Amino acid sequence: EETEITMDDVGPRLVKRREYGFNNGYEGVFTHRKEELAEFAEIDPEQIPQDERDELCKGIENQKLDDERYVQDTFGTTKDEIDDILESKLPFDKSEINAVTEQLEGLSLEQGIPPEDIEELLKLRNREFLIDKDSPKIMLQCIEILFAYLYDYRVNHFEANCESLWNIAKISSTIS
Repeated sequence: EETEITMDDVGPRLVKRREYGFNNGYEGVFTHRKEELAEFAEIDPEQIPQDERDELCKGIENQKLDDERYVQDTFGTTKDEIDDILESKLPFDKSEINAVTEQLEGLSLEQGIPPEDIEELLKLRNREFLIDKDSPKIMLQCIEILFAYLYDYRVNHFEANCESLWNIAKISSTIS
């Protein structure tokens, strides 16, 4: 005797998981935070499959592109403003980097970790990250996030501000 199985019988087992973020390691983060998601993302990653997200984001960006604003940003910016950004120096120099590097090289676990710190470390739960080390996707995501961070850092004269999260999220598709 054959038994007919309907979609109602199978239910949630067939619902495809919607993962997003770095290494597609997140799911359900925005389930109860729809208002926060709307502040920096154009789409809801929990509702749209990954393969459709990229095309949808490109379409939204193309639709929002304002030719007049682009021209204003390109030609309306004074040479002094651009030169100011290009000529700005990092807030630290090579000697400071070398000093920090030397300090880090001098550290070792043999110096001992205070017992209270060991106790705190033991309280942390173990996490396992399943990352395919041969996949170029992870490296590209890291580079993309790093680029977005450095861009924001540079244009804001090496200081984070209240717009930094929004800037980085908009530039990095891994985050947005």
